[in-house]
Amino acid sequence: MLRRGRGSIVNVTSGAQMGIAAMGVYAATKGAVASFTYTWAMELRDSGIRVNALSPQADTPMGDATTEYFRAKGLQKPTAKQPPAETTPRWSNFCCRTRRRA
Repeated sequence: MLRRGRGSIVNVTSGAQMGIAAMGVYAATKGAVASFTYTWAMELRDSGIRVNALSPQADTPMGDATTEYFRAKGLQKPTAKQPPAETTPRWSNFCCRTRRRA
């Protein structure tokens, strides 16, 4: 990517990066991915490489646990849960040179 002067890196994190009871290691690793993404975005911005992180909210037992956590704290999750078929087109836009509306 550096030689070509362009590219796209897409990392996956989750709302758990904000911390979640009984899931400390998972939350810490997702927080590390987010921090790594921010750092790479700053380091690579002048080289033509885009770096983004996506934080999907999936319909899974773990997703349900994060919903309960946010609810218990009186917070609202940043995004609504969506099935993969609806989120995949949006994700693919991060990898394209020219973005399309999904």
